[in-house]
Amino acid sequence: MTTKLKEINKTINQLDKKFNFRNLRPIHDSLVLKRISTFVQSKNWFEKTALKENAGISFVRKYKSWISSSKLNHLINIQKYKYSCFTQGTTESFNLFYLKNINCRFRSFRGEYKYHFFAWRRCLKFEFLEKDKIRKNDAVVISLPYADNGGMHPEMQLVIDRCNQLKVPVLIDCAYFGACRGISFDFNQACIQAITFSLSKIFPVVYARIGMRLTRNYDDDTLDIYNMKNLSYINRHSASIGELLVEKFSPDFIPNKYEKLQKSYCKKLNLKESNTVLLGLGEAGLKQFNRGDKWNRLCLSGLYEMHKKTNRK
Repeated sequence: MTTKLKEINKTINQLDKKFNFRNLRPIHDSLVLKRISTFVQSKNWFEKTALKENAGISFVRKYKSWISSSKLNHLINIQKYKYSCFTQGTTESFNLFYLKNINCRFRSFRGEYKYHFFAWRRCLKFEFLEKDKIRKNDAVVISLPYADNGGMHPEMQLVIDRCNQLKVPVLIDCAYFGACRGISFDFNQACIQAITFSLSKIFPVVYARIGMRLTRNYDDDTLDIYNMKNLSYINRHSASIGELLVEKFSPDFIPNKYEKLQKSYCKKLNLKESNTVLLGLGEAGLKQFNRGDKWNRLCLSGLYEMHKKTNRK
């Protein structure tokens, strides 16, 4: 390693103590925060949203249109998944996917969202995709953009083809959608059982738990039931905040706004730009940021926020 690279890596380690590059989080964008603050401080907002019986239905309808409106990404044939539910982030959908396929062996890549491993390790069978080929009676979870590199996993299509061949159920987690560019995928795949989305990685609403599940068929599970129009037993406050966000900000707002900063910091820190604007990918000398796969992932959200604050002063 050259002296210059050693100095850059030293700088990264120093910055990591302040900005915690290991944990992915949304950018606390000032415009987004202002919109949310104005909304929740409006007169009687809590009572009004509590009484909004169609809050979930209205949100998911607009969220689906929002997804399809992206100019930077192309989720092809997403409209074939006609059944949509408001969910508590993506996690609620994951749990139901596990339950529906409880007798399967669960599979994912090593760099996947760690929640799955925590859920599977005690009472469910699972094996990493790197360790064994996909077999009948497996169930696969894969993220797009992929959780570890913010793009598409290079073996994703091979996995999907194998799952189609063996009729293995797949859940695709699109939690990073809204912070990415250059993602194109055809969802017209027989193996895909569910697709999940969340606003938690895009906007500073992590604890509002705002998400959506799409399915091709009506599952008649708990999500489908309490999303019913005549019940609407969901978090109507969160759904209303989600509706505000997809109305006011496009799915390309975050990647367009922060693309230049991503390029700038990646160049300064010798990182490779990810398709997901929140991330930079480090070289071999940054193994401390490795999550089990071949990428060394750094979340740059804190650097962007510091830059914006510094330039406002």
